[in-house]
Amino acid sequence: MDLNKGSYIPTSRYLMSGMPKIKEIDTRKKIVLSALELFTESSYATVPIDAIAERAKVSKGAIFHYFDSKLDLAKEALRVGMEIFWRRSVYEQLNKCRNPEEKLWIIINDSLSSITDQSKLVKFANDLIVYCEDGKETINVIKDIWRKYIGIVENILNELDIPNSKIKACILSACIDGFIYQILILQDLGVNLDLLKQEIYNLFIGGTYVNEKKRSMSNNKQLGDEGKL
Repeated sequence: MDLNKGSYIPTSRYLMSGMPKIKEIDTRKKIVLSALELFTESSYATVPIDAIAERAKVSKGAIFHYFDSKLDLAKEALRVGMEIFWRRSVYEQLNKCRNPEEKLWIIINDSLSSITDQSKLVKFANDLIVYCEDGKETINVIKDIWRKYIGIVENILNELDIPNSKIKACILSACIDGFIYQILILQDLGVNLDLLKQEIYNLFIGGTYVNEKKRSMSNNKQLGDEGKL
């Protein structure tokens, strides 16, 4: 699915604002977004179908008209949640980037700046792995989500002519995911988040994107001031 072509736009409360309210969208999407809200607010195991039906303002029968089981609904909710998150935090920003260096910074900066939302989705994914009733099928859904993200990172590293881009894309993704897990479990990394982002960037580029950006802005300001003389 091409996320840049307006697929599943409506969103849950914690992921975005300013989007269509639940009552304004069709029944299936309303069910999925209500489930996403509840599964990320609580957990897969503790949310009953009745609660989803109540949140979506539909009957239980309507839910099972669209989905074979609670797990089937949960997998779709996770896929949609990640799609919404990446649209807001990654895709829209990447489309505005002028060069691959900026794209890499966006991946690192936006992923870690939105760490609270990401940690909720990671917890939801873990819930599905723990409680899944269909073995590999659920795992494969989650794998497909991560592969899509790693593919985006790999393409950016290829644009930068970084060797072993596929392996390094996995390393970068694991690095970001690792910090998200730490936030989820420990609630506090105990380090400066801006410095952490810069150090991750330096590992892959060997430069200082933030400092270079600040210098560029300063130089542009100086040129503007000189033009006024």
